[in-house]
Amino acid sequence: MAQEIRPDRGEIRVTLDSDLDRDLGFDSLGRTELLLRVERVFSVSLSESLLVQAETPAHIWRAIEEAGPEQSGPGVVRDLASVLGPVEEVPAQAATLSKVLDWHVANHPDRSHIWLAGWLAGWLAGWRTAAAARRQSATKN
Repeated sequence: MAQEIRPDRGEIRVTLDSDLDRDLGFDSLGRTELLLRVERVFSVSLSESLLVQAETPAHIWRAIEEAGPEQSGPGVVRDLASVLGPVEEVPAQAATLSKVLDWHVANHPDRSHIWLAGWLAGWLAGWRTAAAARRQSATKN
C-alpha cells in the first residue's frame, strides 16, 4: 500500500521497523485506509486509537495479534463491491490518496467515497447536523 500512495518514490523497502510516516509516507488518510485493509484481510477489529499510536508495521502486527474477531451486526456492510458496483477504470495517475479521492469524486459523484465507522461516524453525523442547521439559519436571516 505504501507503493500505491507514493508511486513517485520508486521501490519502497518495508520492514517491521519502518516508520509509517517518515519511511513509508502515510498521512492520516493513508493510515485510515491501511487499518481498514488490515481489518478486512485479517478479520479483526482494531482500536481507532491505533490510527495515531502506531508508528511501525510492528505496532500494527502486535495489535492484530491482540485483537478479537471483528463484530458484525445489522446494517454493517462487509462487501462494498455489492453496494458500489463494478469499477471499470482506476485513477492510475493519482499520486496521493487525496488525488485518488478527487478522481473518484469527479468520476463517481453519486457514490460514497469514504466509509466511517465507530465514534468518527457519530462525530461526523453530529457535525453535519450542526452545519446544516447553521446553513438553514443563515438563509433565514
